[in-house]
Amino acid sequence: MCLWLRTWSRGGRSASAQACASSPERLDPRPLRGPGEREFASHQPLQRERFGLLARQDRFNQLGREERQAQVLVDDAFVHPFPRGDLGRVRHRAHLQQVASNLLPWLPARRRLHALLHIILLDYLAGGYYAMIMSRRLCCTAALLLVLPVGPLWAKTASEIFEAASPSVVTVHVQDAAGSPKGLGSGVVIGQGVVVTNCHVIEDGVRYSVKHAGREYPAAARHTDWNRDVCSLSVPDLAARPVPLGSTRQLKVGQKVYAIGAPQGLELTLSEGIISALRDVTGGRYLQITAPISPGSSGGGLFDEEGRLIGLPTFYLSEGQQLNFAVPVEWVQALPQRQSAQDASSRPSQSSSQWLARAIALEQKQDWPALLQHAQAWTRNQPKEAVAWFALGIAYGRFGETAKAIEAFQQALRIDPQYAAAWAGLGFSYHRSGEIVKAIEAYQQALRIDPQDAKTWGGLGLAYRHSGQTAKAIEAFQQPLRIDPQYAMAWYFLGATYRIEGRRGELIGVYEALKLIDRKMAEEFFNKIVLP
Repeated sequence: MCLWLRTWSRGGRSASAQACASSPERLDPRPLRGPGEREFASHQPLQRERFGLLARQDRFNQLGREERQAQVLVDDAFVHPFPRGDLGRVRHRAHLQQVASNLLPWLPARRRLHALLHIILLDYLAGGYYAMIMSRRLCCTAALLLVLPVGPLWAKTASEIFEAASPSVVTVHVQDAAGSPKGLGSGVVIGQGVVVTNCHVIEDGVRYSVKHAGREYPAAARHTDWNRDVCSLSVPDLAARPVPLGSTRQLKVGQKVYAIGAPQGLELTLSEGIISALRDVTGGRYLQITAPISPGSSGGGLFDEEGRLIGLPTFYLSEGQQLNFAVPVEWVQALPQRQSAQDASSRPSQSSSQWLARAIALEQKQDWPALLQHAQAWTRNQPKEAVAWFALGIAYGRFGETAKAIEAFQQALRIDPQYAAAWAGLGFSYHRSGEIVKAIEAYQQALRIDPQDAKTWGGLGLAYRHSGQTAKAIEAFQQPLRIDPQYAMAWYFLGATYRIEGRRGELIGVYEALKLIDRKMAEEFFNKIVLP
């Protein structure tokens, strides 16, 4: 079925509307017409909209009390015709969020818009009040907005997360050969009689036990991956419920997370925070979080808003402010294939998690000389670690040593050909060196692996634009806006490319979108792109 919206330009229908008009299955997006409204079909957009409002007012006056209340709700939600182009998604979403906050104040803010649109769309499909008064165009608008990333409709509260997940979190006790305590940490039940934790929790021990619900159970090493700092224990007598596993690929910066562990070996505690950074690594995404981590919490569970395990809180660094990190759940899932149980003497002096956390801290401080020195030491210490070569490529790029950056990214890809971030870094470096064709190929490869990376789409758009392929550049710049409508730089470059193509009529729409996101960038866009 072809869902299309009436987007009028000065000459009549837009190209997208004309292309869709040939489909016999299309939904007619025009409003329901009152008497005589059809004869205005060829008039200019302003006349068309004015008459449509008058006809709608006539119909409104004929409705009963309950129908009028429903009409007011819909008119409030969709007070204007759907705006042109991508700008419509931003403007309508902002307006609908305000309406949703007025109508559904008891819901969490991130759920209100989704709930409102579900109510309107489902009632329309069920033939309720909205079906009598709501135009097909409004239904299409709601359907389009429903696919925007607004998060799950009913997120669990912090207490619900703790109630559901804490029965699967345990305390791990470590003893030497004589049974004397050597340390403790936290762990998570991921299977029948299987507990996962950080390797550094158990590194000094010979004997292990797990405490759950007041009882202590003997445990033994099962699988270890000292390099990633992920280990598992076998606890045959433990009957605790395994946690559901999530994915770091669907996470976004700013998303709420919950850490459950046993700091200092005390009772289980819950700490709440957000994801402050995500770093692509082999097999997943390394997490930087604001949820506090304290001694004894390492190896516990990091959960998303649905109570799914997304990582293991690992450790923190004090770099002016506390930096907390968690290894991705994908490393937990890959543990049986990575290594079997082995002696602690085979472990590296530092895990890749520790190396990576230090690299992230230096990058955030923008201490590029220290990052370069750190990455060089990391590649010498762990030459088969793809993320180490990636960090080296980033450091070389900051010093303008593009050739060395390309070599580092290529080495990362020899180790892990599915490393999307390394392909994107290679594309950027090729672009910087003027090798546009190679840059486009590298960006395309990165997007084949991770099509949801908005920044890589932006890089591909710039490469297309610099190669003179402006039509493809526009398509590439539109992609990240479907992923993240608040991506201001994508709007900016989309507008700049519209100007190259002579589509000046689109510039004001881009300017209006930028004003809703970043007013400073909007003014720069107006002065540099719109005015000249």
